[in-house]
Amino acid sequence: MFPELVLRNVIPLAKHSPLVPIHGLPHWGLFSGALLWILVFIFMILPPLTSHGLLVSLKSHEVIAWEKSSWPETLVVYVRPKGRFFLNDEEVERSSLRAKLLEHLNRRAEWAVYFEGDDDTLYMDDVYAMDTIQGCGAKLIWITPKLREEWRQKRTVHPTHP
Repeated sequence: MFPELVLRNVIPLAKHSPLVPIHGLPHWGLFSGALLWILVFIFMILPPLTSHGLLVSLKSHEVIAWEKSSWPETLVVYVRPKGRFFLNDEEVERSSLRAKLLEHLNRRAEWAVYFEGDDDTLYMDDVYAMDTIQGCGAKLIWITPKLREEWRQKRTVHPTHP
């Protein structure tokens, strides 16, 4: 704007004194910040330790064999294709499964429910039935095809059981 004006620094540059090296323990803020970043890094790498999904017990299934049940009539929830639910051979609507299950369980001292799903059922129907059983507070005993086959083999070896 003014070409004849010579530009110069208005504020003189002052040199700072050199920083003193840190001796002893660092400040609390630096220490806690570094510790926090280390913890954040560790927890980002490690998978979460909380469980998700259905509770599955991997104990031996010999303890809960059908023949050893203390009740003469066991409580069974069976799922068939197209969302058909059965409670002890009685067809039950999906919406009333919980109420019927609680009705049967309230008459028992042992709240154990056997669950079995057909091969052609939808996964969401099986999970709904298992979640309903566990939501009622009953112990879920899942009858897998392998377990069913083992029971059939036992019955052919020991035909005294009905």
